[in-house]
Amino acid sequence: MGALLVQHAFQAVIKVHPGMDAAYVEVPLAVEIIFGSCGFGLDLTVNYHRGSIVPMGGCYLLGVAKAIRRQLGKGPGDMVTVSVELDEAPREVEIPADMAAILRQNPEAAFPTPSKRNTASG
Repeated sequence: MGALLVQHAFQAVIKVHPGMDAAYVEVPLAVEIIFGSCGFGLDLTVNYHRGSIVPMGGCYLLGVAKAIRRQLGKGPGDMVTVSVELDEAPREVEIPADMAAILRQNPEAAFPTPSKRNTASG
C-alpha cells in the first residue's frame, strides 16, 4: 500500500529513556497507513532535521538528538510541535580513509554488497 499523506504535524512532549541521555517523542500516527511503511528505518524530516521513526514497545518513537534539542532550546518535559514528511533523499556516508584501509585489509569485516552475499540455500 502506498503512502496516503506525505506531511503530518502533531504536538508531543520530549521524553528521556531512563538511565540514558536518549530523548524521543512518541509518534501518535498510524505510520504504516500514512507513510506506507511499518516505520523501521523510515527516513523522515522533522522540523528540518533528518530522523527516523522506529517501532518500539507497541508504539512509534522518533529520536530527538541532543544537538537538535539544544538548537531548539528544548529539553525533557518540553512540548514541541513536530512536522513530519517523508524524506526520500539518498543517504550517503563517506567512509573515513583509515577505516577504508582497515576494511580493504579485512574484507570479511565489510558489510557485504548484494554481489558478495551468499545466496546459496541450505
